[in-house]
Amino acid sequence: MAFAGVNGLPMNKPLRVLLVEGSEADAALLEQELRTAGYDVTSARVASAEEMRAALERGPWDLIVSDHDLPGCDAPAALELVHARDLDVPFIIVSGAIGEEQAVAAMKAGAHDCLVKGRLARFVPAVKRALSEAQQRRQRKKAEEALRESEDRYRLLVEESPDAIVIYQDGNLVFVNSTGVRQLGARTQAELLGRRVADVIHPDDYPLAMERIRRRLAGETGVYPAEVRYVRLDGTTVAMEVSATPIVIGGRPAVQFIARDITERRQAEEAQVKLEAQLVQAQKLEAIGTLASGVAHEINNPINGVMNYAQLILDQSPSGSRTATFAREIIRETERVATIVRNLLQFARQDNQGQGLVSLVDIVRSSLSLIQTVIRLDQIILAVEVPEDLPPLRCRSQQIQQVLMNLIANARDALNARYAGAHADKIIRLVAERVEREGRLWVRTVVEDHGIGVTEAVRHRLFDPFFTTKPRDQGTGLGLSISRSIVKEHHGELSLVSAPGQWTRFQFELPVCEDGGRT
Repeated sequence: MAFAGVNGLPMNKPLRVLLVEGSEADAALLEQELRTAGYDVTSARVASAEEMRAALERGPWDLIVSDHDLPGCDAPAALELVHARDLDVPFIIVSGAIGEEQAVAAMKAGAHDCLVKGRLARFVPAVKRALSEAQQRRQRKKAEEALRESEDRYRLLVEESPDAIVIYQDGNLVFVNSTGVRQLGARTQAELLGRRVADVIHPDDYPLAMERIRRRLAGETGVYPAEVRYVRLDGTTVAMEVSATPIVIGGRPAVQFIARDITERRQAEEAQVKLEAQLVQAQKLEAIGTLASGVAHEINNPINGVMNYAQLILDQSPSGSRTATFAREIIRETERVATIVRNLLQFARQDNQGQGLVSLVDIVRSSLSLIQTVIRLDQIILAVEVPEDLPPLRCRSQQIQQVLMNLIANARDALNARYAGAHADKIIRLVAERVEREGRLWVRTVVEDHGIGVTEAVRHRLFDPFFTTKPRDQGTGLGLSISRSIVKEHHGELSLVSAPGQWTRFQFELPVCEDGGRT
């Protein structure tokens, strides 16, 4: 019986380990790793093919750990000895140095993992995973053996199986259990019987499926699951982890497939990959914000110096003189630069800023101070209609500024893609207004351009993370996804309408604080 140990690890969990290792010290280190993880290890170390054959005869073993380049019995040779006895024992390679091609070849030959000595952080997780998979394979094998014992018991187990069980004979589907009927999008078994393999296997996976069927019918044994996409009756696909077994029905060969729906698992893995990429992107943005903040601080001091010297010149110059006029212009321009610096500092604060009552007019002014120079250089006309009397919003002003700047930047790209130079329709309209929805007051902000527009196919994916129509070096595909997340976090909505080749209109609506701004 296992008991919880330090950090929740199991204590006294028996584990019989065969170590194919020439170094006694390395073998001891591997044993220590397993004992630290809570296993009660019983081990034997072998360093030659003869010793390994004898050890396999003495078995059974729960785990085999092998050096890759052991002179007396390297990993490929050890694998052959295991396969020759048709043993289903987790086999993990731990080697001082193993090339990528060697690792791939070993995995194809049946090794469950390849690790490097000296970096054993993955050793225990790899062992746990391999043991878990071995247990699952043994359970599946027992289930398959039970299915052959009696027809009645076979039908009972098949119909109650959480996996889809499908039988093909002479190229046609001749049996499918209730789970398979459900997973393939049918209502009854009759809707599926008689269909060909090509009818239910995704075209891209069809060659692999047919090759596995051919090998099974030729007598190949063992359980080697493969991922195959099945096509449901409605045309959608479902990812399956499939194992195949040759059987005989009515004196003729057939193949039985046991398929487990792994669609949710694949989606979760893809979501994890996207989440990790978003984290990396967020770290990059944080670094950019830190850099922007530092640059802004460095600019602030000399700007204040220029402003003070200009004021001294103005104070000492005769009123109405050219010197006084120039001094006033210097002060006016340095004040504009100082405003840009303040806005840059605010924008660089990122998520450290809490929510507060903010005027949309101030957000627009701050955003335009950072982007209007670029807009002007692109010969784009910026038409702004934002009333001063809009009700204040409770929000993180930097985040709403980020949304606004992203929408303006996208509008700029769309216009530049349509018009190489100046044009009367090269306009970005920025409009804000108050609207009432279901008795509640909202502020709607619209960014509209007459650029290339958005096609129907693109519109359905435009807010997906990492989807972009821009070249790889010009866009990450995160801008609109993050913008929508920000707006949703503020209990608002972000949407778009577009006429391809003509115009695009993004709008986001944010609710006005119902208590009039009180917390």
